[in-house]
Amino acid sequence: MRQYDRYGWKGENMGKKEGQGENRISGIGVTARLIGITMGPIIAILIILTFISAKDMRDSMRTTQYQGMAGMAGSVQSAYNIVYQGDFKLDEKTGVLYKGQAELTKTNEMMDMLVEKSGYDMLLTYGDKIEITTMKGKNGERIIGQKIKDQVIIDKVLKGGKEYKDNDTKINGVEYYSYSLPVKNTDGTVVGVISIVNPRSEIDDYTQSRIMIIVVVAVVLLIITLITTTIVSKSLAGAIKHTEEALVGLSHGKVNFKLEDRFLTRKDEVGEMARAFEALQKKLIHIISNIKNSSEVLLGSGEELNHMAQQSNLAAGEISRAVEDISKGAVSQAEDVEEATVYVGDMGKVVGEIVDGVETLDETSNEMKNAGDESTNIIAQLTVSNDKTTKAIEHIGNQIKATNDSVQEIGEATKIITAIAEQTSLLALNASIEAARAGEAGKGFAVVADEIGKLADQSNTSAEQIRQTIDNLLEESEKSVEVMESVNVLVAEQQEKLNQTREKFVRVSKGITTSKDDMEVIKSHTDSYFAARKKVADLIQNLSAISEENAASTQQTTASMEELNATMNLLAEASKNLKDLSKQLEEEVAFFQLDD
Repeated sequence: MRQYDRYGWKGENMGKKEGQGENRISGIGVTARLIGITMGPIIAILIILTFISAKDMRDSMRTTQYQGMAGMAGSVQSAYNIVYQGDFKLDEKTGVLYKGQAELTKTNEMMDMLVEKSGYDMLLTYGDKIEITTMKGKNGERIIGQKIKDQVIIDKVLKGGKEYKDNDTKINGVEYYSYSLPVKNTDGTVVGVISIVNPRSEIDDYTQSRIMIIVVVAVVLLIITLITTTIVSKSLAGAIKHTEEALVGLSHGKVNFKLEDRFLTRKDEVGEMARAFEALQKKLIHIISNIKNSSEVLLGSGEELNHMAQQSNLAAGEISRAVEDISKGAVSQAEDVEEATVYVGDMGKVVGEIVDGVETLDETSNEMKNAGDESTNIIAQLTVSNDKTTKAIEHIGNQIKATNDSVQEIGEATKIITAIAEQTSLLALNASIEAARAGEAGKGFAVVADEIGKLADQSNTSAEQIRQTIDNLLEESEKSVEVMESVNVLVAEQQEKLNQTREKFVRVSKGITTSKDDMEVIKSHTDSYFAARKKVADLIQNLSAISEENAASTQQTTASMEELNATMNLLAEASKNLKDLSKQLEEEVAFFQLDD
């Protein structure tokens, strides 16, 4: 039994839990999906931007540091070259560093003054030993006398004479950013190194604080975006959920689902989707209404066609019986004609005997009496035969008339069949039109309507063949009537001749003397009678041929009626199928709910 839920027909899934038996995707909801789709790229972009910003900031800070330290190193080198003239040299005995005549080992004031406002530390080496520096150790003393432990500085600056910058220079266990220049004498000889250093921790702490600010700003933007996305996603999800409910109801046959106005008035894609669904809903309601109306019309047409097929079947049965009667009459007529042929043959024999008798009378008048008596007997027999022939011809005439009447009845029945076939063809055309209007749902009964139209055409063709056969039969029957009328005339003439012959033989019996005079008359009459007999024989032969043709025509008519009966049975079966199809269509369309 069909059951209905709030969406419409649920069928066998009525007893299952919500969501079972339906094409639903379990898992994350629409809101979560929208938030994930929106926030995923944003989070990825913020993370990437944060890493890029941190890296750029570190690189920028390092570049700034290196530029500042390079400038400071150049300033220190220039200051020493300007203030002190001459080359750098180290007194091996005292360990004092000189530039020209000036003693540099104990003069840190100029270096302190140069680096005081920059915040950097500086050291100057002679060889790999620190001779002048602003850097102090843990004991608070300057680290003069220590050697450079960074082999890269020794190789690239002290030995290679090139500038060098590093972000991981370790001095007394502390990591520094450093920038180093070679110290050269006037001859270009590298004798030492000037290094400007700055503690790495200061730069890293400053960079880290700025990165944290960027991260905080990114998190705040992320939260704001998440809140905004959640609000928008819930709004979109609500609209999508409402549309989903409408589509689920539509899939269960409920086409009268009402969308809320707040979704229909939206200006975004969701609103367009809702308005498109509303347009689809109206179109479906219109189509389903038309299908229902068409199925009702089709059902009525099927019932009417079924009724007409039954009537046609009954009419075809009556015609078959009439054709069978005609066939029997044609057979009987052929038998009568055959019998008449035998009689005519007998008449020919009698005429031959009469001629022989006349010749005998010419030879001898003595035998006239005997011949007259014998002729009297023969004429009496001929009279009896002639009476039989007359009755047979009358019977043949009656059979021909009955055949003619039956053929006319068949013609009227054929007209009825033709009218029924034309009406059936018209109904099939109407059914095809209604099937075309029904679209996909009407393809099935469109095929049935086409088959009905073909059967109607076949019925019309068979009826036309029957009509032509009947016309031929009527024509031949009319000819038979005309022949029989001629035969009747000849028989009447024959009867008259027999009467005259009988009168002549009465006169012969009265007197032999007058017989010779009458012999010529008798001979003349017998010659005429012989010619008439020959003509009657020809007419009977023609009548026999006509009877055979009538029998063949009735057999052909019987075969056509059998074919017509088979066609009418197919028509009845097709009309029943059309009726069943219309009922099935009506039941299927009843699945949709058009009323609120």
